[in-house]
Amino acid sequence: MADDADEVRALLVEALHVEGYDVIEARDGRGLLELLQCEPDAIITDFDMPELNGIEALREIRCRTSSPVIFITGLSLLDVSPEALALGAVAVLPKPFELEALWRLLPASRKNQIAASTLSSSARSIGLSR
Repeated sequence: MADDADEVRALLVEALHVEGYDVIEARDGRGLLELLQCEPDAIITDFDMPELNGIEALREIRCRTSSPVIFITGLSLLDVSPEALALGAVAVLPKPFELEALWRLLPASRKNQIAASTLSSSARSIGLSR
């Protein structure tokens, strides 16, 4: 998963770990591509990042893997969604978003079934609009 906002990335990594996912994290699209050495269950990436934005990263991701890609963004969905979906993203979630929206999009192949309710209620909504 990639997001240049440290707080958002930390909260998402914690939430994904609680749900039983192994997570590899990057600060930007370039870092995400450097870490993409396998076929992950899913890729979660911010749209607006330094170095390589989400769309640029998605173009390269599609050359390497068919894993589902979920965008998270503080930008207008009208600016992001059409191009992201045309390139094969499965969804675009606006920041802030509820974790339940993300869980519905992720593949069901979890390593365990730890309930998301073990997170504090303040961590159940992820992201700040930019």
